[in-house]
Amino acid sequence: MSYELKYPDIWSGEFIVKGQRAPVKLNYVGGNINVAVSALLRSRPIPHIKVNQQVTPGRFPTFKKNKACLLTALPFGRTLKEKMDQIKTLKRTFGQYIKPKDSVIGITFLRSTEAEKRPFKAYIITPSEATSKLLVRYAPDWYHSVCDQLHFLVIISY
Repeated sequence: MSYELKYPDIWSGEFIVKGQRAPVKLNYVGGNINVAVSALLRSRPIPHIKVNQQVTPGRFPTFKKNKACLLTALPFGRTLKEKMDQIKTLKRTFGQYIKPKDSVIGITFLRSTEAEKRPFKAYIITPSEATSKLLVRYAPDWYHSVCDQLHFLVIISY
């Protein structure tokens, strides 16, 4: 089975970190896909996820398959140069935002597409040993496809 079918793109938009925008695509890896569908807005001219908080160092979000969705975020560009520019932007802005507090995780709250539901938490996690273990556990072939590229692990949960 091809990667496009097994780990489909389910959202394209921008990560916004400290006012800097970088286009990304989110690929579904595992868990409850309905969580991602309910949390990721598509109605804006350019959908985005604004990273506005850091998680305390040493705290890693739990991943419960039925209450969360596991995704990978990969920089997106129409050409190789655009993609390389996005990689530089993400490395610089995310690194400057997260590293001073010794954190590897950014967090934001996403409104549900369903009015009555409470917001979802979206964790954007830089590559680390913990993210590698999680990806290898749920999608070993996908991990080996993305491990040499800049990527982020995204966990969206209730």
